[in-house]
Amino acid sequence: MIKTIQQTIETVPMQDVNKALGTIGTYAWIGTGILFVCYGFFIGSITFSIVKQQGTQSDIKTLISTMSKQELAYLNTQKNLTENYALEVGMVPVSVVSFATPKRAFAWNVGN
Repeated sequence: MIKTIQQTIETVPMQDVNKALGTIGTYAWIGTGILFVCYGFFIGSITFSIVKQQGTQSDIKTLISTMSKQELAYLNTQKNLTENYALEVGMVPVSVVSFATPKRAFAWNVGN
């Protein structure tokens, strides 16, 4: 049995083995290159995503700060709004207070 295996190995031309190993090596290098490019892409996209997120967080903090300042200014102004102030700036008192009430649409009232 061992002699049969040795004879089979000896009959295989070395050129075919070297060609097969060369092909395997070439595909291994190509695969390694593709994996390296994918790794670089994912690391780059994660990095840019983090940078963008930090910029967005900074913008949100600035926006919240601006909103807080505007709310404080509104609350301070609201304290000074009185009926006397309204009369001073030219507004007139309301004589009749009316409220809107819901009514049915015209299409529903056609038969009534």
